[in-house]
Amino acid sequence: MIKLVAPEELSRKAGKSEGVFQVDYVGNSHKNQRGPQAFLVELEKPGHVIKPHFHHVDQFQIVVHGGGKLGKHPLQPVSVHYTDSFTPYGPIVAGDEGLKFFNLRPCADIGAEYMPGARERMLRHAGRALVAETEDRNPSDATGVSVTPMIEPHPDGLEVTDILAGPGEALPDVVAGGGGRYELVLAGSVKVDGTVYGRWSCVFTSAGSSVPGRAAGPEGAHVLVAQAPSP
Repeated sequence: MIKLVAPEELSRKAGKSEGVFQVDYVGNSHKNQRGPQAFLVELEKPGHVIKPHFHHVDQFQIVVHGGGKLGKHPLQPVSVHYTDSFTPYGPIVAGDEGLKFFNLRPCADIGAEYMPGARERMLRHAGRALVAETEDRNPSDATGVSVTPMIEPHPDGLEVTDILAGPGEALPDVVAGGGGRYELVLAGSVKVDGTVYGRWSCVFTSAGSSVPGRAAGPEGAHVLVAQAPSP
């Protein structure tokens, strides 16, 4: 499975709380369907709180706008937070400019299990909770292609990588591993089969499939790679 999505193709819908909106990229954030799930969460109100909780699936959260805190960790573009399934985290608190972040999951989950009340539904012990940061960079002046690990590869395939490519540069040819690979365009654009995918576009490639050939657009490309662990 290979899925390429540009934000221009998508619609914004209200979430379950006032001032919360979601944009579905892959799958449906309100339906427990088979396959991967990716969506953008927008918290418009400063101080909005998402209480501590866990999910039944592994997930990445990528902050792309605004700021705030996740537990004791400050959030800003571009903060990356990864949690194994059944691993509590939070609270998430939106800062003065609100907060926008992507949720990227190898498979769907539709409900948060809020703590401490949901402790009895934790089917196993908590696992990894990892935080990484990269700068929100302008790729237009970049030359060549730089690949920087943010979360080093784990034996089960988990990894997060920062790619900065100058205008027209080809991105590395790879085969997706782990539980599938997301590539999120943070700045600039990438071109795939003649189609240009701009800022906040997303590519998902299932494990074992070759990531489609892509090159940085005329403004270069800053791309974040998030590869989920094997199930």
